[in-house]
Amino acid sequence: MNIAYSGIALALIGRGVGVPIPEDIPLLTAGFLCAHQVCQLKWMLPVAWFSVITADSLSFLGGRFFRGQLPRLPIIRIVFSPARMRKAERFYQRHGLKGLLAARFMPGLRTPLFFTAGTARIPFFKFFITDMMTAVISVAVLVGLGWYFPTRLNRLQNIASWYKWGSLLLAALVMVVIMVWKFFKARR
Repeated sequence: MNIAYSGIALALIGRGVGVPIPEDIPLLTAGFLCAHQVCQLKWMLPVAWFSVITADSLSFLGGRFFRGQLPRLPIIRIVFSPARMRKAERFYQRHGLKGLLAARFMPGLRTPLFFTAGTARIPFFKFFITDMMTAVISVAVLVGLGWYFPTRLNRLQNIASWYKWGSLLLAALVMVVIMVWKFFKARR
C-alpha cells in the first residue's frame, strides 16, 4: 500500500483528536497526489471519507466523554462556561440537524463544533448519519479540486496574468476618472 494513503488518513484523523490541521489541506493534497498519479482517485476517495468520518466521530465522542470535566479545567472553563454549555445545548436541540450541516462546511470550526455537539448530548446516530451524508459532498469536492486544478496550472497562470493586468488597467482608469472629476470640481 502506498504510504500517501496512510499519511492522508493520519492527518485527517489527527484533526479529530486536536492536531491543528484544517481538514481541507489534507483533502486538497489527496487530490493533488491523485492528479500526479502518486495515488489512485478510486482508492483515495474512500480512504479520505472514512478518515473524515472517524475524525469527526472522535471529536463528537470526546465532547461526550469530557463533558463533565470541562468546567473543572481552568483554560477550557473560559470557552465552555456553564452558561455557554446550556446555550450550545439549546442551539443543538432547536437546530440540531441544521447546526451539524453548517458545521461540516466551516473550516477551522469543525472540530470545536462537533466537540460541542457531543457535549450538547446530540444522539450519536443522528450525528453520524448527518456527518456521513455531508462528508460525501465535502470530501468529493475538496479532493476533486485538488485533483482538477494542478493539472490545469498553466491555464490558471494565464488567467491570473490577465487578471493582474486587467486590475492594473482598471485602477489606472479609476485614477484618471477621479483626477478629471477633481479637475472639473476645482474649476467650478
